Amino acid sequence: MALRIVSGLLMPDPDHRDNGSATIELISNDVIAGDAHAYEKSEYGGNSHYDSEPCKAISIRYFDGQPDSINLTDRFEGGNGFDKVVISWNCNGGEIKEITYLFAGEE
Repeated sequence: MALRIVSGLLMPDPDHRDNGSATIELISNDVIAGDAHAYEKSEYGGNSHYDSEPCKAISIRYFDGQPDSINLTDRFEGGNGFDKVVISWNCNGGEIKEITYLFAGEE
């Protein structure tokens, strides 16, 4: 079993900075659907799927305004359950500008 690490920076599209979602394909580390684009992408290890749920860290790196509330959620999708991840956000009274993500696990 080999270690695989996937990371990057999501920048929500201007018209979806208060509410949106993005689906990241974890083998290619590409946004395949949604309301954001990925930058500063990095991969380490092979190019296969995770065998089990990877460790994850998803956080808001930068936002504007004085939000009343911010929600940031994620869920795995795909054939084996860990091929894709959907990251969703909702921000009342502000705008989310950057979201960072990192996944690490065995493939």
